[in-house]
Amino acid sequence: MSARGILVNFCIVSCSAAALAEPRAIDPPDVPAKLPTAFAAPAFENRSGAGGLDWLTVALPFALAEKLEAHPGLRSLGGPLEVADGDAGAALVFRGSFSRPNWRLEIKLTLARNGQIVGEETRRGDFSECFEMLEDAAGALLAKAGEPVPEAALAAFRRRPTRDFYAFTLFGRGLLALTGKDAEAQASVKSLERAVFIDPRLAEAHRALGVAWEKLGQPGKARGQLAYALDLKPDSYWPIALLARAARAAKDRDEAMNLAAKALALRPWDHDMRYLLGEMLWEEGDEARAQRELERVTAAAPDHLPARRILVLVHASKGDLDKLAAELTRIVELDPEDVDARVDLGAADAALGREEDAIAAYRAVLAAHPRHLQALKLLGDLHRRRGELADAIACYERAVKANRADPRAYFLLGSAYTSAGQTDKALRIYLQAQRFPRYLPETYSNLGALYYQKGANEEALWYLRAAATSRPDNPRIHYNYGLALARAHARDRALGEFLRAVELAPDDAEMHFALGVAYLRLGRVEDAEKAFGEAVRLDPEHEGARQNLKVLDELRRKATDGEVRIE
Repeated sequence: MSARGILVNFCIVSCSAAALAEPRAIDPPDVPAKLPTAFAAPAFENRSGAGGLDWLTVALPFALAEKLEAHPGLRSLGGPLEVADGDAGAALVFRGSFSRPNWRLEIKLTLARNGQIVGEETRRGDFSECFEMLEDAAGALLAKAGEPVPEAALAAFRRRPTRDFYAFTLFGRGLLALTGKDAEAQASVKSLERAVFIDPRLAEAHRALGVAWEKLGQPGKARGQLAYALDLKPDSYWPIALLARAARAAKDRDEAMNLAAKALALRPWDHDMRYLLGEMLWEEGDEARAQRELERVTAAAPDHLPARRILVLVHASKGDLDKLAAELTRIVELDPEDVDARVDLGAADAALGREEDAIAAYRAVLAAHPRHLQALKLLGDLHRRRGELADAIACYERAVKANRADPRAYFLLGSAYTSAGQTDKALRIYLQAQRFPRYLPETYSNLGALYYQKGANEEALWYLRAAATSRPDNPRIHYNYGLALARAHARDRALGEFLRAVELAPDDAEMHFALGVAYLRLGRVEDAEKAFGEAVRLDPEHEGARQNLKVLDELRRKATDGEVRIE
């Protein structure tokens, strides 16, 4: 997700009336201060020499990880299929191998804590006793590591996923097809469907089948299998988490949020699930809860960029510039290639008055991307605000060259030329801007105003007439056209344009002042007085209107004394 452009116009949060009327009571537990010990169980090594047993390389660590998840002091780094890709971040690493001496199964299990070997256990038995062998070997190693299985967790630790070893065999084959180097989701479905046919209560096979259907682009079937797995094991984390993501993808936000909250009740340390909940709360317009959950994520996982990017939107919607700038600074530190974040950081710094920091941010973007339009425009705007017109013009000129199809750069450059008194250059750039049909009225208005300033009234009248015809609801165009008409001594028509300008902009003192002048030139003194009076009411400091009222009052007094007659 990009945050581009949020600083130019702060976002407005919209949500349904129902969401505003009754916020959801979603309050998952906070991330615990002390996390359970992380463990990994990578694929086992097949030392049997029999390729037909390769399925055990993934089925055994899967079964082991399921048992270890029952331990409240441990947390798995494996995903929904449990077999870890590696051991990065794991304090405890269980490595295993198996062989087949005398057609019996031999499992060797080694446990390392922080890279130091804790111990090794070997168990032999019938293939169908693999669950008990894993349980016995892992229990012994955990005791050696000082992490014995608590009494309350023993029942779940000793649970057998199935009593039918052939169903487990089919599950293992499906799991291997799903996780192997040459992943074959369709092949995995065949084995997994046979596994759940033989043992419909094999919850782990239903879960894996749900993952397979998802990979095959069958979200409806995936949700059905995952729901079945959850019915069989209501306290199983992964079916809940996967169903939450599936509901999210199906735009069933209520269901997704409820499931995400349930998942966090089981694993409050799962940052990605908490991020998912925060993202949905933000979309619902529940700004406060979204911020709470996302800040919980970044507090526990400072490098979680997706959470920080949504927090940028939250802070922008609240107008909290200090937090916004701090969040953008962190994003830029974590992802120096995020150009949009750098541009937004510059805008935030500018809004906070940290203009030198803003200039540095924009220049950093332009150093890597010299034709970045947004950075060029915003840097030009900042220079112009600081009165550095030459620097502003240089930025806008680069913006025009960077993309001659972007009309805004032409208007910015034309306006800067005008402010700098470079009328001829301004005329030239607006003449070029006539290539944008959508903006012709604005272009004609600017050309008319510039020709008026140069004293070329015929050209001014042509462009302003065209602009007023195209944009009949623009008061500034009518005002400019009125001035040009007045210079051409077309006073009645000028009055009509000023009346239209006042009608469209009744709160603009300058429009009323121009109307007063037009009335005065036509000898309509009382109407002129009213117009000047309205201008002063709207802008008590309007010198021109105040002076004209004073003159009219003086003329009226003298006329009363017989000194002069008002025409």
